[in-house]
Amino acid sequence: MVFIRFAPFSTALKNFLAYALVCIFLLTSCSRQQSPEITSGEYFSLRKFFESESAKLQSSGTGIKKIITRDGTSQELIMDSVAWTNELKLFIESDLNKKSWTGLYHVDSTLSDSALVIRYSANDSMLQVKHVEILFVRGDVYEIRIESRLKNFYYQSAMLLHYLPGKSYRINGEQVLRFASMQTYLVEGIFLNPAAASQPAPAE
Repeated sequence: MVFIRFAPFSTALKNFLAYALVCIFLLTSCSRQQSPEITSGEYFSLRKFFESESAKLQSSGTGIKKIITRDGTSQELIMDSVAWTNELKLFIESDLNKKSWTGLYHVDSTLSDSALVIRYSANDSMLQVKHVEILFVRGDVYEIRIESRLKNFYYQSAMLLHYLPGKSYRINGEQVLRFASMQTYLVEGIFLNPAAASQPAPAE
């Protein structure tokens, strides 16, 4: 079930459809640019991590509150039924373990007390995923940040992905189609336990 609370603006349906087109555009862009072939695992596997996260969220019946902002206009959705593999698809497809990407990322790390930060930076300007930063606290993943950029003859896009396990995610991006103005968007997903997800959004 999906509950929708619209912010006060006059073209809600138009903006919602535009957001859906942005999502489809981004997902198809990622799938075209990134081969699903996996190596033996030179880098931390974002695919395995987010597939595991998806399975846990799915089995627990976790819902989501999504706040979607496009070009300054916002709306809120609350969903108690979520296809988590699709919801985290952009994170899954940011995995660096592609055969053609082997050896193309610089790796460095910082250790401080119980915290470890591992950073991956692209050595090749043609790679779509530019940076990945993973924070571990006491051996567990605490936070993940991903920066992606894509440029070709038809369009340019940039995304910053942020994930807090069991809590939330954030996708902040912009895109420019050829001969069109820039569009910006922000998707914030706050994870809800089953009881909270089943409650409708309060009226304004």
